[in-house]
Formats: sequence, C-alpha cells, structure tokens
Amino acid sequence: MPKHPWERHVFSLIMPDAISQRVHGEIVARMRAAGFAVRYASLIRVAPEQLDAVNAANIKHKWDTYHYRLLDRLFRYGPVVALIYEDVSGDADAHARVKRLKGATDPRMAATGTIRRDLGGVNAMLALMHAADTPDRSRREAGWFLGESVVGGESPPHGAAPTGTDWSHARTLLALLEHGAPERRGFDEVLHGHRAAVLAAAWPDLSPPGRALAATALDQGGLADDAIGPKLAETLRQGGTHPGYDLLRAGWQPGQFSLTERDLRRCVAALELPPDPWAEMVLLTSAAFAPRRNERTVRSDAR
Repeated sequence: MPKHPWERHVFSLIMPDAISQRVHGEIVARMRAAGFAVRYASLIRVAPEQLDAVNAANIKHKWDTYHYRLLDRLFRYGPVVALIYEDVSGDADAHARVKRLKGATDPRMAATGTIRRDLGGVNAMLALMHAADTPDRSRREAGWFLGESVVGGESPPHGAAPTGTDWSHARTLLALLEHGAPERRGFDEVLHGHRAAVLAAAWPDLSPPGRALAATALDQGGLADDAIGPKLAETLRQGGTHPGYDLLRAGWQPGQFSLTERDLRRCVAALELPPDPWAEMVLLTSAAFAPRRNERTVRSDAR
C-alpha cells in the first residue's frame, strides 16, 4: 500500500497566547531538536469561516456556543504562526510523536518535559500550540488555514524564499516576534492583579474591616485565593450595586461564579480601570476550562 503523502509531514499552529508569552521560538526549537525540520512557516490571521471549517465536528457535537466564541476570541487576540514540519528522525508515526511532544490539551494533565507543561500553558484553551493528529487532518488543515492555492495538490508544500516562508526566513520571523516584553502572568498572577486593581479603585467604598481584610490578604499574597474574593465583595458599602462587587466575588473557574465578557468589560469600565487584554483572556477562558494553579513554569534559554 502506498504511503500517505503527509505521513512524515505535520501541520501545526503556534497560538496567540504562545506569541504573547514569547515562547514561540522555544516551541520551534524543541520540535527541531526532536527531529522535525521546518519546511514552511507563515504568520497568518485566522478568519471566522476558517474556524467554522476546522471545528465543524466539535461545534456540532461537543461545544456549546460559549466555548466556541472563546476559541474565536482567542484567534482575534492576535496572529498565529502556521508551520509544516517534516519528521526527519526516521522514527515511526510523526503525528503521534508530535502529540507526545506537545502534551495533553489540558496543561494540568500534561507531563513534565512536554511543551504545554514546561512553557506555561494556562488552560485547555490557552494551550500554546495546535497540531493535526493524522496525515489526513494535516492535509485538510493546511488547506483550510493556508489556502488551497498554497497547498495545491496532495504533496506537502515547502516554503520559498520569494514569499519568506522557507526556514531561513522563518528564523527571522520568529526573532521579530520576540520583540516586546513577554507576558509571564499565569492564572493566579492575573487574578491577584485583577482583584488588587479593583480594590484600589474601590478603596473609598470598602468598610474598615474590608480594608483590614484586603491588607492581610495582600501581605500574605492571597488575593487569588478562592475564598477571599467573595469575602471582600461583601465589605463594599454599596453591596451588589457596586461595580466592584461582581468583579471581586467572581472565581473565574468552572463551577464558580464568573461574568460574561460584556459584564466584565462593563464593570471594569465603571471603575475606570485600564483594559488588560491578557488578563481578560485568561479569566474568561479559565471560567470554562480549569486553569493551572500556583505553579512556577519552567523556561529554557535554548533557541
């Protein structure tokens, strides 16, 4: 039986959260160290119709509308790097090897040494990278994301110098994306900072016991504790009518009270807090997909 044209080639995406955290270069470095050569690389924006095609089965059978909107929101957060890797290691089943390298979709369940575990995956939505799991899927996804005009026939396309999609130019692209300060906040850091900002804005409206409770929690680094937010919310003099009330009591985890994107933005605006796109993304996705908690991520300087 002839081999599938994509048997040794894997289509993959480096997601916007990985670029924001500036770990995209290390993801590629790990893949290359494992025997995967970059044959094509391009920075792309993902349109809603592309997501509809890629996730048709999940949308119909697994996800509710809220979960799908979160995925759409993630792709609106920033561009992605689309890559085609060729497994030059000689080992069997390139797609299964990539699956082991990236780790479980839920970073809490990913093994130490995997990309999602080591490089700071926040939750199952903010999981740094995507890779197709079969040769057929790689071919289809390459066509969906890159366009059939790029992919053409069944053979995997290789990058070219005129389009800047070959490896020699892709290295420069990855380096350019390193510009700017990396986002290092995980869920606990985001929640701590979010509640600290709300408390500062609402400081005149806290009762004296509320201010004392805030001081104690801050000294102990406990503003991200599950129990402290609701307690602080109850010390607001205006109670549930205060815009900080729901912001403080929201736990932003499955099974806990959380806000919709619209209500989150409304309350933040009412307190005149500056927008924080990363914090917003972490909180909204963690409300649906349980986040990693209180764990220092491991990063390598290797590139």
